[in-house]
Amino acid sequence: MDYPIASFVARLKKEGAIKSVDKADTIEGLLSTLTEQQEQIVRLRHGIGPYPTHTLAQIGDIVGLSKERVRQIENRAFRQFRWIIHHQDVDDELAFASYLKQRAAKSAAVEQQRQQAAISKIREVERKRHDKEQRAEARRTHARKAARERKLKQTESEYQGMKGQADIIQKKIAKIERRGWFARTILPHESKLAALHKKNEQLRQRIETATAILAQIVNNSPTSESEADEGALISWDAADEVNSNE
Repeated sequence: MDYPIASFVARLKKEGAIKSVDKADTIEGLLSTLTEQQEQIVRLRHGIGPYPTHTLAQIGDIVGLSKERVRQIENRAFRQFRWIIHHQDVDDELAFASYLKQRAAKSAAVEQQRQQAAISKIREVERKRHDKEQRAEARRTHARKAARERKLKQTESEYQGMKGQADIIQKKIAKIERRGWFARTILPHESKLAALHKKNEQLRQRIETATAILAQIVNNSPTSESEADEGALISWDAADEVNSNE
């Protein structure tokens, strides 16, 4: 028996194994019951396979763990070996091979369940994220609709107010124009009439602007409240600029 297997067997005896395991196939079978990390640590620690023996500190540097953590993993692996040797006939190659096959199938089933659980969790997280996005989009849509309705109501109110002012001015103009030319000349009505005509023209332009804004609000669905307000403000600013130049 070469040294690596002797080291492995000595450790088994230290753990209290009731049988001496000295067959390479049996040792490989025991190693196959470990996780990938556990198997790597045991092989490095006892020089099994192409590896020389390593200290706990050296193994820790290789696998990226502390010396104490490596020791804990090794101890856990050998406790598992002890349990298997106590409960299975490792000298019966067929029986031991059957046990290893059943254990591998069970491990595969557990891993499959773990993967399915992970996939289900990912899908659940994705579903919640999608639902959250839908709720957020519904809130944004409601906010845009409410902003559009507010702007429509505000513009309609301003539109009706300007139409009322225009009606009053037109009545004043008609009243002055019904007077004779002489009466309008000797009285300060001519300048008042000119001012009324100017104001009436300004109101007409603002009414046209309001009509255009109303059509824009009714026919278009702005993507945000700010876009709706921005469009209206630009239109009103343009009208104010025209009026200021009159």
